[in-house]
Amino acid sequence: TPSTHTRERGGKLYAIFTSDGTTKWTYNTEYLHVFSSPAISVNNDVVYFGGGFKIHAVRLSDGSKLWTYKTMGIVFASPLVTSGQPHFDSETIYIGSDDRLLHAIRGSDGEKLWGYQTAGEIQSSPTISADGSTIFVGSNDGTLHAVRSRDGVGIWKFPTGASIKNSPAISRDGTVFIGTENGMLHAVVTMSGQAKWTYQIHGGGIVTSSPAVSASGSIIYVGATDRRLH
Repeated sequence: TPSTHTRERGGKLYAIFTSDGTTKWTYNTEYLHVFSSPAISVNNDVVYFGGGFKIHAVRLSDGSKLWTYKTMGIVFASPLVTSGQPHFDSETIYIGSDDRLLHAIRGSDGEKLWGYQTAGEIQSSPTISADGSTIFVGSNDGTLHAVRSRDGVGIWKFPTGASIKNSPAISRDGTVFIGTENGMLHAVVTMSGQAKWTYQIHGGGIVTSSPAVSASGSIIYVGATDRRLH
């Protein structure tokens, strides 16, 4: 029977059957809170998520621990899981932490592949380009970072002037969109890091929700604390 995976403020990950709402298994992180949303592996056999100061890899079938990866800060962000990249031999997990690092972790054994340093906590979940070559992530240093996925080398930085807690969205024409806590939505050219346009949320609302791009790529939707969807 299909099951879904959720989180709660009790330091546990729950697997719950969608058919009747009963619990399949629970996994205890041994930390007080879990803020990170889970992500399922490409092969649908592992769930990854942040809990406390660790990233956890848990077997979907029974909730048993496969590995944990320690960071030096609490993990609020959610993981990005990728596979099929020619420079890595297994799926890769990209995730930020309050230690100000974007971490790349090997999915098969939880080993660190690289870390990219920013000047602020990373509570934004990363997004990857269509060709898999570039990771985009926001930081509380007020910057959108473009990072090479194979080795963690920075490609460009786009300063926004305010903390970023939402996740970037990418359109088919090669534009990355990010919102900020000073009420701005920025459109940035993925190849160069140059500004395309900026939209001001009226009434002083801040943007903490992640933007979404329409299937055609012609419309971007984003919510803000002004109680509106833009």
